[in-house]
Amino acid sequence: KAAGVVPVTINIKIPQGATFIERYFFLTSDDNPMPYLETATVLCQVREYPADISSQVVAQATTTIKPTTGEIEVFYPVSETVKLIDPPDGCGYYRDIRIIYDDNSEDCIVTGRVMPIPEVSRV
Repeated sequence: KAAGVVPVTINIKIPQGATFIERYFFLTSDDNPMPYLETATVLCQVREYPADISSQVVAQATTTIKPTTGEIEVFYPVSETVKLIDPPDGCGYYRDIRIIYDDNSEDCIVTGRVMPIPEVSRV
């Protein structure tokens, strides 16, 4: 709350569990899109614990790939975001984003933590 700024009152009828979008750019060292993205599948699963410890998926994100720019958009729909309102240890959930190529090899671009904000829609 900045000094002199009146807080905005949000209409209570806005559904809790906002849409939540993350964008990643999967690029080579010279800033070109990684090859083979046009035939790859991207999965994003969210767990309470890292993927190597837990196989239990709490929420599933929808992903889209833009092979020409290397951009991968991870979109948590409202129905999935509302599952993430009580993060374990208060530190967020673990996301596991995997790019699976048509020869079944895969890359994992991030396995950090995610803390969707269950309020108004934010990007």
